[in-house]
Amino acid sequence: FEASQAYVCLQRKAMSPGVVVTELAMEVPEVRFPFDVSQGASQFQRRLCELARLELAIDGATLSDQIPRALDLAGVGIEHLELVLRSGFAEGAGRLAGGAPFTFKMGAEPLGDRELNVVIYDARVYGPSSVPAAGIPGLLARAAAGWRKSGSIFHFDPLPTLLRRILPQRGWKIPGAERTRLARLELKAGEVRVAWDRAHAGP
Repeated sequence: FEASQAYVCLQRKAMSPGVVVTELAMEVPEVRFPFDVSQGASQFQRRLCELARLELAIDGATLSDQIPRALDLAGVGIEHLELVLRSGFAEGAGRLAGGAPFTFKMGAEPLGDRELNVVIYDARVYGPSSVPAAGIPGLLARAAAGWRKSGSIFHFDPLPTLLRRILPQRGWKIPGAERTRLARLELKAGEVRVAWDRAHAGP
């Protein structure tokens, strides 16, 4: 409880292998005090709550496994791709059809209030290849069919998808998130931390 407001909080919980919800808080609307605490949080499951905060910790190994799976690599002539998280960026390495190895770096930054920008840069090709280093970002962009992108920059808002995966299966309605904004985006060796917080929204 906070200043005559009621919040429902989800304790630290694995969302899927390698993805942990470290914090989830929702404000319950129109709560009359006092109310029966003994009934637990489930008494509010039919209420349309307001998202106050969501924070995730994503294991680097999970990202390294899932991102290549989400791309049509074979369709653009990439035989192999792997990613390793560093402090502030991800380092990618792969092999083109025909054998030439390549590397690149990938960064992430906030875009507006909610979205993320993922940027591919510093691409290099080692050895003879029909694809120049400058063409690597374009290949990866073509492999990401269905993603919103501008050249080698990818744009997406993962919050709606995350809320759909976390809450309905636990019996909760998807909360309103119009006032929730991206508050944290941190890439470090072995882990990504990302959080959305209503405290960062305007009035």
